[in-house]
Amino acid sequence: SSKVAMFAASALLKTQKLVYVEQILKSFHRFQHWNLNSLISLLSKIGSDAIPISRIVYLDRNENLRTRIVAAEVLKKLKDYAIADDVVEILDKETDRELLAASLRLISQVGQQKHRPIVLKLGKSPDDVIRINAVKALRQLCIDEDKTVFQQAIDDPSPWVAIQAAWGLKELGDLSFLNEMVANKHRRARLALQVMSINPELQGNT
Repeated sequence: SSKVAMFAASALLKTQKLVYVEQILKSFHRFQHWNLNSLISLLSKIGSDAIPISRIVYLDRNENLRTRIVAAEVLKKLKDYAIADDVVEILDKETDRELLAASLRLISQVGQQKHRPIVLKLGKSPDDVIRINAVKALRQLCIDEDKTVFQQAIDDPSPWVAIQAAWGLKELGDLSFLNEMVANKHRRARLALQVMSINPELQGNT
């Protein structure tokens, strides 16, 4: 029974012993009903010792995709800065939407400005989910010249992309563009007004 195996795996992970991590990750494809956030939290509590096996699983293209996504989220939580260059390769070669989204979340945490090109490329993806995560990642890696990228993304068909773009502009200090949107009654003027009125410390996971 996969449910019995899932409870057994959960009990083992709660011991926070590294020896069980690889076995459980390799079997994770069986645990379809396991809450991902719960598993990620349990793995992350093991600490930096969980990084090496998480890297192996995340980078293995023959591994189960759901398991690789979990590994990516663990690496994000543990802030594995050394994985950044490998994440760029994943972002460049993989096609699965959920893996790309998880990888963008990872690069937003561990990446540097030199990793911007792949994020900019994915910001032009035809997939809404990938564009949202790419623009959100760019907020963490951006430089001043990325203002134009955010300005263009304000008109993205997805309102969620536009929200990330507006926050990017605010964080870069480009309030003049947001004010012009309001003054010119841009179709997303209300969004611009809302972003300008919110304290960044209160924005949470926007």
